[in-house]
This record gives sequence, structure tokens and C-alpha cells, in this order.
Amino acid sequence: MISRGIGPLVAMLLLGGCPKAPVSTMDAELPERASGLSERPPQEILEEGASSLEPSHRGHALGFLIATAEQPGGGEWSARALFDPDAWVQRQGVLALAGRLDEPESQAHLAAYLERKTADPYSRGYAAVRLRGSSTEAIRDSLHRAWTAEPQRWRAAPLALGALVHGDESALEPLSAALARGDLALEPQFVDDVGHSGRSELLEALQEGESWVEEELALAYAVARMSLGDPSGEQVLRKALSSSDTGQQLEALDHLSTLRDPAADALLRRARGQGSELARTWAELALAARGQADASVIAAASQSEDSEIRALAAGFAGVRLSRGELSRKGGRQLEEILQRALVDRDPSVRRGALRGIEAATLADREGLLSPILVDESFENRLQAAGLLLAIRSAE
Repeated sequence: MISRGIGPLVAMLLLGGCPKAPVSTMDAELPERASGLSERPPQEILEEGASSLEPSHRGHALGFLIATAEQPGGGEWSARALFDPDAWVQRQGVLALAGRLDEPESQAHLAAYLERKTADPYSRGYAAVRLRGSSTEAIRDSLHRAWTAEPQRWRAAPLALGALVHGDESALEPLSAALARGDLALEPQFVDDVGHSGRSELLEALQEGESWVEEELALAYAVARMSLGDPSGEQVLRKALSSSDTGQQLEALDHLSTLRDPAADALLRRARGQGSELARTWAELALAARGQADASVIAAASQSEDSEIRALAAGFAGVRLSRGELSRKGGRQLEEILQRALVDRDPSVRRGALRGIEAATLADREGLLSPILVDESFENRLQAAGLLLAIRSAE
């Protein structure tokens, strides 16, 4: 079998509620509820998902199938994903192929995708950025033709970013102009890619455009500025954390929990003592996952009456385990949190446990995941099947 690792932990849920008194959260009736389903091979479950009418199911299933296929370049599944009518599904295909860029077939799939004029420009730009380690003159010229042929600035922007990271310096001006006027689609991932481009020349455009963009992109602009070395982006996040709007606090925390930066750590510590109780709980869990607060915080949250908090705790438990640096007792405690979450009465908590297992390396992942192949939630069955195939293909 080819060696394919498991992808990075998906973004954490924006979760509500706050820790309450410990309660019993295990569902003794779970086996009976799921008994109407017969266990099927993981491949069969994923193939069913690949034909689903629900884009999120198709995207997850096709991504796993591409990543774990024995055929180079993901076999037939790559075309299924890249020609899917839904742009998000196409991006899952791009992401899976990006994990196989050592294969010429994967590079060829993505290069051909860049040429598809009918495909969503943000998905094409997303593919271009992920091809930057395999840059060629042909790819650069293809992207130059793509952004110069696009008359609408908001559609040209992602193609210009792709061209820029492949060495087309003439793309800097149109990209800067789009960023400075907020002339973009509502695509936070694109702004995140700008932040990781390494092009500090884009800072002025980001600073100017922050007041023009929709609220949903303002925080992404601030994070991109921080990623490019502009510490003043912290002010925007700090303001969001002290907002009276809990949703805005959580959005800022969601960005901070994925940032690996000393400034993000400082803002999380600040958030631990301000804002809503929910925001303080989120910040405390994020710090514990980074090893900057005691893991007992995660253990307490895992016993909450609020299922969303339990799901969040399970995901963060896996992130903390992936860091190591735990005592044997501390590691065992976090593993037990994941084991309990896998039999929780709420499907969202079991899903949080799957995210945690994706992040952590546990001794018997197959044994833990196999029962979820008959979970009442199809999404959970898909995730368990995909993780099992990824584990087996990496052996």
C-alpha cells in the first residue's frame, strides 16, 4: 500500500454553552440505536458518500478516496471531485491532491484544473497556491493568461494571487487593487492564503481594504496582516474579543486558535479573563490544547452538560495529545476523554472525538473507530471510514 498520512485537523466548531456540573454523558443505548445498521467496509461507505446529493458528504468522501487511493493521482476519484458542480467539493479534491504532489499524476490533475475557465476562480486560485512547490513556467504562463482574461476584479484576484506565488510579478498590482478596495468574494480561505504568501508588499493593500470588506472578512484581513509581519493587526482581534457580540468574540477566537504566533497566545490569555463566559471557556481550552494551561481544563469541559462544549473538549483533547509533553497519567486522562466521547449520546460529540483522534496518535485507533462505522450519523460514519482507510494506507 502507498503511504498516505492523515490530513490536518479540520477547523474547530464555533460552539456555544458553558461548563456546568459534571453529568453522565455516555449513552448506554448507543449500540441498540445503531443496531439497525450492518457494518460495511470503509471503502464502501466512502463510495456511498461520493454519490450523495449533499455536497459536504461528497466532499469529505471524495477527499478521503483521493488521499488513500492506490492508483497514482487518486485514480478515478480525482476527476469526480474536480468536475463536481459544487466549488467546495472541488476544493476537497484539490486539498487531497496537494497531499500527493510527489506524484506527477497529481500535478497534472491540478495543472489541468487551472486551465478550466468554467471552474470557480477561487477554487482555481486555491489549487494554484497549493501547487507553488511544483512551480513551472507553464503553470505561471497559464495563470497569467487566466487573470488577464478575467474582466471582473473580484474574480481575477485569486488567479492573480496564484500567478504571483508562481513568479508573475505583474500580478501584484491587480491583486493589491482588489485587496485595497475589498473587491472580493466572501472567501476567508483566500485571504488566509494572502497572509501566507510571504509578500509583505501586500500589507498596505490589506491595511487599506480592511475598512471596505464585509464584517466576515475583516478579521481574516487582520490575521493576514499579522502573518505578513504587521503587529497592528492585533488591534482588530483585540477589539473583536472585547465586543458585546458573543458571535464576534468566537469568530476572533476561531482565528486565534489556528494561529501559531506569540501574539495569538497573548490574545488568548487576554480573552481568558474577558468577554462572555463562553468566550472565556473557549480561550481556556485553546490554551490548554497548546500546553499553556493545565489539561484538567479539558477534562472538566468534557463532563459539561452542554454537548457543544463536550465536542469542543474532545477535539482539543486530541490536539493536546498530538503535542506530547504529557505525563503518562495526563496522557491516559486525555485518551479516556476521547474514548468516552466516542460513545457519547450526542452525535456532535462523537464527531468531535473523531476530530480529536485525527489529531492524536493513539495505540488502538482502529479498535476505537470501527464501532463508528455503524453510527446513526452518516457524517460520522464517513469520517470514521476515511480515517480508517488513511491509517491502513499509511501502514
